[in-house]
Amino acid sequence: MDISICLPRDNLDQCNSQPPSSPKAASPGSAPSGNDAYGVEFVDMADAQGAKMRECFECCKKNAEFSE
Repeated sequence: MDISICLPRDNLDQCNSQPPSSPKAASPGSAPSGNDAYGVEFVDMADAQGAKMRECFECCKKNAEFSE
């Protein structure tokens, strides 16, 4: 799956001028609850990218990780 994400930065200028990150991703399928929600599993993501992604989810008050 091709995906492009702009990760959080320290200021708006850095955020607006960054090229999007393109981590490898796969869709493992629908959520076990059957509520039409789908997840994305990031494969081979650098630790720094993963930390920024978790920071983004925390800012939006969402859970970054799910398990069955």
